Amino acid sequence: MLNATEFTYDGVYSGQYGLLIASLDSDNIENTAILSPTIKTIKTPKRNRVSFAGLEYEENQPLTFSILSETDIPSSIRREVLSWLIGRNGFKKLQIHQSDYDDYEYNCIFTDAEVIFVNGSCKGFTITANFDSPYCYGRPYKKIYNGNGTEYETITVVNESDVLDDYVYPFVTIKPNSLGGVYEKISIKNTSDIDAERAFEFDGLTTELLQTDEELCIDNELCIITKRKEGETATNPIGNVLDTFNKNWLRLKKGVNKLDIKINGKVTIEVPHYVLIGF
Repeated sequence: MLNATEFTYDGVYSGQYGLLIASLDSDNIENTAILSPTIKTIKTPKRNRVSFAGLEYEENQPLTFSILSETDIPSSIRREVLSWLIGRNGFKKLQIHQSDYDDYEYNCIFTDAEVIFVNGSCKGFTITANFDSPYCYGRPYKKIYNGNGTEYETITVVNESDVLDDYVYPFVTIKPNSLGGVYEKISIKNTSDIDAERAFEFDGLTTELLQTDEELCIDNELCIITKRKEGETATNPIGNVLDTFNKNWLRLKKGVNKLDIKINGKVTIEVPHYVLIGF
């Protein structure tokens, strides 16, 4: 339950407008949905039981709340606030400054804004937040490894997410060393996986696909591969790199994972920290 607290959205602090997330309801008990999965089952003809076939999250539960100001909000500020919050071109980071939430971030888009008038003056807005996940995000776990490509070496990465029965998919950045215009085979095996020989591999990368001052960026969860100049944040589409990738996206079980890595270069593994705390 969120009540009378400031927030930061897309790097902008609500306090600069005097706005707080607030409840207009005097009842101090509030129920909010966290997860609403659909159970998938399989029924065999002429059998009395069904078998479990997984869970499916068709869409996330939106959250509607009010943001209020103690003073009147003039039209110029109203326009600025609505432009900042409503209908942005993608999910933006939301941090709620309340003791239970301050270490976590959400990704959301605000929609369906309504202006709250009290005695003819604007006092705030009622808005709906649509989240990219039923989980919020804690500080990710990051591991950096440098190798010479001669043999496999073992490193340990930790998945602290509140996901017990499924995998978490890390963001991997690869900066290989070039040898005569080509890169050696890159391979990562999670020996803690149920399939210990399942390999995440790139074989056949060339400097035509990835220049020597660029690094490869693999979002294993969204199944997207891009590239960028080393040290930059912006990414660009990459050409026929999928032809060099074996399509085994890197996955991690909950807890400690032992990874066997073979690379001539550097690999950075960033493990998301999904937290089931609610809204």
